[in-house]
Amino acid sequence: MPQKSQITKNSRMKKAEHFKKSQKGYKKTIKNVRKTNKNIKIIIAIASVAFFILIAALILYFEKDTEDTSVVATVNGEPVYAREVEFRMIMGRGRVINYFTQKYNAETDSKFWTSTFGSENPMEYARKMAFDESVRIKVQQIVAKQKGLVDDIDYLNFLKNLEEENRKRREAIERGQIVQGLQQYGESDHFDRVFRSPIEQSKDKLLKDGEIEITEDELMNYYNEYKEDYKKQDFLKIQRIYVSFTEGDEADKNSARVKINEIKERLDRGEKFDNIIRAAKEGGIEKVEYQDLVIDENTEIIDIENVLKVRDAAEIIAINQVSEIIEDVNSFNIIRCVDKRDSGYRSFDEMKIFIKAILLNQKYDEYIDNLVKSADIKINEEVYSKIKLDKQYTLF
Repeated sequence: MPQKSQITKNSRMKKAEHFKKSQKGYKKTIKNVRKTNKNIKIIIAIASVAFFILIAALILYFEKDTEDTSVVATVNGEPVYAREVEFRMIMGRGRVINYFTQKYNAETDSKFWTSTFGSENPMEYARKMAFDESVRIKVQQIVAKQKGLVDDIDYLNFLKNLEEENRKRREAIERGQIVQGLQQYGESDHFDRVFRSPIEQSKDKLLKDGEIEITEDELMNYYNEYKEDYKKQDFLKIQRIYVSFTEGDEADKNSARVKINEIKERLDRGEKFDNIIRAAKEGGIEKVEYQDLVIDENTEIIDIENVLKVRDAAEIIAINQVSEIIEDVNSFNIIRCVDKRDSGYRSFDEMKIFIKAILLNQKYDEYIDNLVKSADIKINEEVYSKIKLDKQYTLF
């Protein structure tokens, strides 16, 4: 039988061992709890980040949707969307830059669109220009619609049609079929295809319906006012001595210049032009060539595109007069005009159809101007103020 002291000692040892095990289990439990808490924190953090990314994406999506599809104005009840104005802003970007660089010598750096020059800001200028153009186009579309030349002038529907058109073209190409026109259309190309023709046709409709009038007197007055524009090409007979040179080859050009200057010096010393011609014809002067050139009303411009400066000089100098040196396309020239006759003017009857087209365009523009002035235009200022030049679309 164990002694009492031994039993007490053993009991204490068992208690101590049990305590150690309890402590170890406690620590393990605490460690597991902490590990679980850490995992929970990580999960919560990841979930939070994902949540905020989702919210940000939704905000960006709906902001974009709002910007693009929001109605910035109505014109006689027809909507003009922010997307239409943005499209016009992008199309007119170069004109805006040119305006501010010409007027204010502005630098087109990263701050250009937010800077103020004088009392003008490029972004505001671009926005107003694009909005005014969008309104004017919408008025033109309304006229075309009223004349039965187009059924739908809604821009969002136009974009849906563009997407569908491009889908059909992609599928046709994938099947190995031939598609007419471009393989894929951008907004600008498709807009021209869909709306330009009805707008042009509406001019003839307005003329036919008597909403635009062009009188015979107006046609004749225009002809008389701009008669000089209808002058026929005078008959010109030219003797041409020239030295050709290769485009972009400065050494060859300088050599040609030296040679033509030698010819000019011989003429200035009193040598007859005919002698120079005879020598050039016979190949007696290195690199110098000769041509008899006749230009009249029937001469195609493509046939004389390299000697237009020669022609202009011949129209100025007197008959038998020898010119100074004339630099034309890849050649130095000296000419003598041996015959010149006035060919008169194209007749009114010849030009009538062209004059009518000019006056129709002018009167149509005036007609649209008046409709724009009298149009019922309601602007959503909140949407208008948010339109900026910061998007890229497939324009072409």
